[in-house]
Amino acid sequence: MNEFTRKMKPSLSADRVRQPRKKSRAAVVMAVILPAIVFAFVMICFRIHYTTQVEKLNQKAAYLDNEIEQVRYNIQNIQNRKDALCSLPHIRKQIARFNLPLVPRQPSQLSYLRAENSPSNHQSNSAFSSENRVAQVK
Repeated sequence: MNEFTRKMKPSLSADRVRQPRKKSRAAVVMAVILPAIVFAFVMICFRIHYTTQVEKLNQKAAYLDNEIEQVRYNIQNIQNRKDALCSLPHIRKQIARFNLPLVPRQPSQLSYLRAENSPSNHQSNSAFSSENRVAQVK
């Protein structure tokens, strides 16, 4: 063979080179659609989990609202009971019930506290200052 024909003859190495393969449809489907399906599945699971948590919190909030209303109701009942027990007619009934010998107060039962050297011009308002440790009873 001469040089001219040698250049025209295909070499053995050229026979071994394969043509690039075309991607099959299955590979395209797996590369594009499968991640989309996985993403959708993950989002659905997240949504279910989120909804479940919201429902649990709503139930707890409703329970706590019910508890708050019950406490307010009890406070109102206790306040009403206190007002009834502190009323003058109830006190008079208790005095009569226990036969308490109550008498009017005597002037000697009253006492007043007076601090000497009372503070002036925005000084200490305490009746027991450092100079006057004991209040005198008159």
